[in-house]
Amino acid sequence: MWENRWAAAFSDAVGRVGGYLLDYDRVPRQIAERALATLAQEASM
Repeated sequence: MWENRWAAAFSDAVGRVGGYLLDYDRVPRQIAERALATLAQEASM
């Protein structure tokens, strides 16, 4: 459950500016790693 500790603060912040969460879903690790690698590659260009 530790990886979800950030969610409460995020939800509170969204609510403070009038927003609301529509859905909650997990991003598969491989997709997250691929996205981070792409960002790192683009940053080094």
